[in-house]
Amino acid sequence: MKKRTHWLLVTTLVLTLGACKKEEKAPAPASVAAPAPTAAVPVVPEPKPVIPALTAEERAAKLGFAKHLPADTEGLVSYYQGTETTKRVKSTKLWKFIQRELNDAEEPEPPTDPAVEEPFGPAALFGTEFSFALGKPSSAEFQKIGRLNSRNTYFQIRSVVKAFDMAIQSGDAAALTKALSESFSDELFAELLRDPKSGIDLVEQLQLPPLYFAFKVKEADREAAATQLASTIGMANMLGEMVVPATAESSGSKLTGVKILGSKISESLAADRSSMDTALTPEMADRVLAALAKKDIVLVSGSVGDYVVLFFGPSTEAFKLSPDSASSLCSGAALSFVDAFAKQELSALVYGEKTATDLISADSGAFADYIEGLRDGIAAAERLGDTRDLDAMFRILAEREEALRKLGGNEATGILAYFEDGLKIESVGGSDLGLVDYQASNKLAHLGRTPGVAFFANVSSDPIFQAKASDYFQALFETTSALSQLVAESPVPMEGLEKAREMTKLFNSQFRPDLLSLWGIYKNDFLAGIGTETAWVVDLKGTPPKIPGASEALLAEAKVPRISRISPVTDRAKLAESWTKMNLTFSSTLGKVGKLMGRDIPMQEPLSSEKNGATTWFFALPFSTNDFLPSITLNDRWFIASTSKNQATDLIAQADAGGASGDGLFLSIDFKALGSYAQDSLKLAEAHVAEFTGQPLAEQELKMLKSAALIFEDVDHLTLHSRRDGSDIRTSIHLKTR
Repeated sequence: MKKRTHWLLVTTLVLTLGACKKEEKAPAPASVAAPAPTAAVPVVPEPKPVIPALTAEERAAKLGFAKHLPADTEGLVSYYQGTETTKRVKSTKLWKFIQRELNDAEEPEPPTDPAVEEPFGPAALFGTEFSFALGKPSSAEFQKIGRLNSRNTYFQIRSVVKAFDMAIQSGDAAALTKALSESFSDELFAELLRDPKSGIDLVEQLQLPPLYFAFKVKEADREAAATQLASTIGMANMLGEMVVPATAESSGSKLTGVKILGSKISESLAADRSSMDTALTPEMADRVLAALAKKDIVLVSGSVGDYVVLFFGPSTEAFKLSPDSASSLCSGAALSFVDAFAKQELSALVYGEKTATDLISADSGAFADYIEGLRDGIAAAERLGDTRDLDAMFRILAEREEALRKLGGNEATGILAYFEDGLKIESVGGSDLGLVDYQASNKLAHLGRTPGVAFFANVSSDPIFQAKASDYFQALFETTSALSQLVAESPVPMEGLEKAREMTKLFNSQFRPDLLSLWGIYKNDFLAGIGTETAWVVDLKGTPPKIPGASEALLAEAKVPRISRISPVTDRAKLAESWTKMNLTFSSTLGKVGKLMGRDIPMQEPLSSEKNGATTWFFALPFSTNDFLPSITLNDRWFIASTSKNQATDLIAQADAGGASGDGLFLSIDFKALGSYAQDSLKLAEAHVAEFTGQPLAEQELKMLKSAALIFEDVDHLTLHSRRDGSDIRTSIHLKTR
């Protein structure tokens, strides 16, 4: 699946959640509350501290190149302390481990002379501050580019179906192979231009977005840096008469460079007019050439205050700077999310205007282009038989995907990062899929505070999203199965695929109904029996099973991870009903498998045990302990799926005792616990590996494992908390280092 990831999120490599829902929430199923305290004491929330707003000048002093950008700038990404960040990364044991593995040699000690560590050449441009900005109207142009990309995907998929249809007729799969390997062709280009959803009209409107690249450089190095950028731009002169000198001026700053003339590009293409007329039509070729003639490309660079700036855009007039801080992006509310961190020295900043985010994401969809391309391609095919059922499935899938997308939304995006007790990242707004119920109170939040928990995640799902996502994935599975059946039954000769065809036919005829049955049981019965809150708990305290060949000394010292998923019970009868139905389906499936294998494979009866009103069901395994026993534990209040009966029992006791509640989405990873586990496991491996392999670890292997185990020594803890603060979605990430 092709990914169209939002550029702001790619830049920061951080998943941020934001925005308001576009559909009113249904009330979540009531979860069983923790026992009430003996004395109900009303809690008066403390008033939030008032955050003094920074002036435009104060923000300008803190945010660097933002002070030169107009207030209507649609997007900004700034990185500060580039040299310092690089030094921090290179000093970590993880970096040294990667370097050793890549170089297959010891990493040399870092130089002691600070001058040696100073970046030079192109790297020096990123040493202090680098900013990338989208001027107005970038988002509208990116939306047009996104639309063209989306429609290109549609035509690609449709062309594959057409080639498949032709291969059935000819008995030759060569055309299909070519269609699968081609990402673009003259025929696709012609269809794009004729397409009413993209087409020549959109090409005629499209302009280059105005883009700014700014590098903060010391005064002594500024002239050399400016010359470096200018020489890079000068390479465009190799295009000859297509290039003319260009100068762009704004707010007292002058940038010089080149303009690549669209008229000359058009003239060059017109020299091969006959091929264009053949691929398109004479009338369409005229419009393409006329559109290109109006699309210049401007590349200019120069100094703006403390910065060396490269501008890329459609014209010199598109280059716009703010005359002062009071009228810049630093004024108004756009960057007000920075005010709460006035005392922090930032390492990164991201800003995205809401309208820009809406426009850029407007045409993005998981499978929408693929679905439409397949549907229209199959409808036009002549040799695929009766495909009306498949067409109906495509339409249902498209409708359900659109319904799921409508639950999400966008808000203005603000993200900043700074170094304090490690690395902290704070975000406000952004894009929200609609998955998290931010209004719910998470009653299981305290389970993550138990000593020894290495990984913890806690969230309450939005019930509307949960229902629509279930419907969507069911439609996706059914459509994919029907499509695979269509391919499997086709007579197209494709080398090496006969076995795959047989397996596909077998799956669809024998096991597809069972999987659909299980999904229906999960969606309609299981989810109706548990609440929307879920917590995942992983610790490293489990005792291993009695592994053949393992010594008593190893088994006494070794520990295995214990993994549990816990949710509140809202309807125990529904859960019991779901298991009864699942058991029947599993029995049917095993019967089919046994028939294929020529012997009966009966469904095993689960064993059960009870403790403190909770029942644990499990299947007998050859090697197991109470800490190594995949099982389901259930009482009237809690449902737990776990690898450890002991952990499940402990979690029930902790859940019943109650504790501090939480909200939104919370995740934590204890690297200290992981580091200790890695070190202990390494010692055990070093002492006992010969019991299984007959020989000790090789010196090089041991050295590599010891180096890998040390990477946890740099980091302490990672936490992520996404929650609603008033009308805003806020996400806080803290990578605590040692």
